[in-house]
Amino acid sequence: MKYVTLLTLFAGLLGVSSCSSPSKASADVVARVNGKDITSAQLEKQFQNRLNGAEQPPSTEEAEDLKLQVLNQMINDQILLVQASAAGLSATDAEVDVKFNEFKNQYTEDKFKDLLKEQKMTTDDIRNELRKSITIDKLVNKEITSKISVTDAEIKGFYEKNKESFNLPESFHIAHILVTPVADPDLHNGKSDDAKSPEEARAKAARLLKEVQGGGDLAATAKE
Repeated sequence: MKYVTLLTLFAGLLGVSSCSSPSKASADVVARVNGKDITSAQLEKQFQNRLNGAEQPPSTEEAEDLKLQVLNQMINDQILLVQASAAGLSATDAEVDVKFNEFKNQYTEDKFKDLLKEQKMTTDDIRNELRKSITIDKLVNKEITSKISVTDAEIKGFYEKNKESFNLPESFHIAHILVTPVADPDLHNGKSDDAKSPEEARAKAARLLKEVQGGGDLAATAKE
């Protein structure tokens, strides 16, 4: 898992403890990290989110193993969040707003509501997950990514040792624009010129072909 690896890398860096607090924990607490409790309800919610989209429910043994993986990640995340906070790297509200808007803009308002219902999440849940992800990414970038340095000589040496991997056969990426004789309500037409008959569709296809052959950008034309 990604964060298990990161936890190992931060072993010498973190001045925090994930040991249990001397105070007595309630039966609802499944882990305590630096005095912060992880409850069974929080674990179950994360576990159910991980199960969403699964083709079939896991066996009892698989479910127990997955739940342990989820708990380990929650513990690791909390350790990294503590370190990020100590380093002044916690995500700001503005950063969360940007990421949240980027995520939400992928959906229509109705589909976004359906997604929340399907995932049994609220907008606050999504914002909290984004805040956590941004914060951990900032810590990783500062303490790991920014310290990675690869020289031109190393790049050249790697290439020389792995030339066969780079000598790939010529390949092509094929794309097309589909013009239908009726409007598709699920597609947005930037120019509002949907064809309404086979004749209009043929005329439109011929016009688009002429535009692309004349130097027009296929992707831009398709988007319109």
